[in-house]
Amino acid sequence: MKQMLSFEYWSPAMKSATCYGLSIVCNKLRQLGREVNYFQGEDGKNILASLFWLDHIYDYIKWRRKYRLKDSFIVVGGNAVSANPAGFLPFVSAAYIGDGECWDGLIEHGSIILPGTKTAPVVWATSPNIFPISYQDVQTSKRDFCEISRGCKNKCRFCQYGWTKQYREAPLMDIVEVLLRAKTKTIRLFAADRFQHTNYKHIRSWMDSHGKTDSGSDVSMRFLLKHKEYLQFTKKVRIGIEGVSERLRRAVGKPATEEEIVEFVKLVVGAGIKSIDWYMIYGLPGERREDYLEWGELIKRLSATVKNVTIAVHWNLFTPSAQTPLQWEGVCDDYDSDWRLDIMRNKTAGLTIMHKPYPLASKHTAIKRMLSIRSTRETHKLVYDFAIHESQWKKRHNLLLAEYKNITGVDLLSSWPTSKKLPWDDYVIYPRDKCLAQKEKYWAVLKGSK
Repeated sequence: MKQMLSFEYWSPAMKSATCYGLSIVCNKLRQLGREVNYFQGEDGKNILASLFWLDHIYDYIKWRRKYRLKDSFIVVGGNAVSANPAGFLPFVSAAYIGDGECWDGLIEHGSIILPGTKTAPVVWATSPNIFPISYQDVQTSKRDFCEISRGCKNKCRFCQYGWTKQYREAPLMDIVEVLLRAKTKTIRLFAADRFQHTNYKHIRSWMDSHGKTDSGSDVSMRFLLKHKEYLQFTKKVRIGIEGVSERLRRAVGKPATEEEIVEFVKLVVGAGIKSIDWYMIYGLPGERREDYLEWGELIKRLSATVKNVTIAVHWNLFTPSAQTPLQWEGVCDDYDSDWRLDIMRNKTAGLTIMHKPYPLASKHTAIKRMLSIRSTRETHKLVYDFAIHESQWKKRHNLLLAEYKNITGVDLLSSWPTSKKLPWDDYVIYPRDKCLAQKEKYWAVLKGSK
């Protein structure tokens, strides 16, 4: 296929016609002399689309249908496509796997998968170096955005980010160059844990001397417990606790003890921070009622230890991420049962617990997520119909589940047999055997716990 000369770009994650991942790709293509413009919805011929979350597949299908782009040549990339190309191939012209800045715009690229062609699985394209670009992020207000590292040093068994992206840091001088171009005083230093960047203190010193503020809040609890001096660099704290009990935290790879959590909260409060965000997963494989009783005791202990503090708990129903040790696991059978609520919402004096969002996911939400996660080339008609007629499927959950099992031979919400290929196994090379070994370790930890 001949090299394409111009592109238009689009992503469901765009705000003010921007998307960081797409900005990186467009920046590279422009350096190569390509014309790249924002998709305006008229005569789109060669289009780049970036999809981060797997359930973006529904937004993509509706967008493609709305603008009648069936005959356009659409190259789709991003985390969602790289995680499970199988679900997207029936709806795209080409799927790009991995870091977008590695792409030269050629369809013959080694990380491109073309529908209808039988090719060997591809390896994620991985840029050896991270070169941040000038980018403005828009949430409640404008703020400049600077990627200082990519990937994660940890390999939590549920997390795709740590398993699919190796850890790399942007060089200090490249970061400073982006900060010099920043138009706002508030800067979001983007990283899994920005404090662990080798040169974070130098970055922060430069920002302070130029009147810039780092608006980031994600931190690693164990890192801060070992390096308490880093608390001076933040006014807000967000951490991933994940499991409601110590046994579950050890199983997923975040082995924080109750004592460490209490010590951490005391440390943060002592630094003058009165609000902490906790990310929690409920419905983890092997979870039991006793785990929630332990959670309740932790909240009581915190209530007796600190006062006038708000903990905002972000509850997320466990769903398996592709290319991770828990990719074979299913959704727990009673994810929407009310017995968890009384413990989750344990009322305490002096300690405010906020829950974001409502703690329990609906059956429809669980099905929607799992259908996108486990979409295959064979289920594309079911996925398409769900995207276009989602409201109608709310009354036909059993029919949808039966149809999915009829097509794949697997229960959508249940565990996936390790002897059967996962939807992405034929398309992407990843450490499947290592993931399987870590899955076994997960269950060994649970079985070895009291």
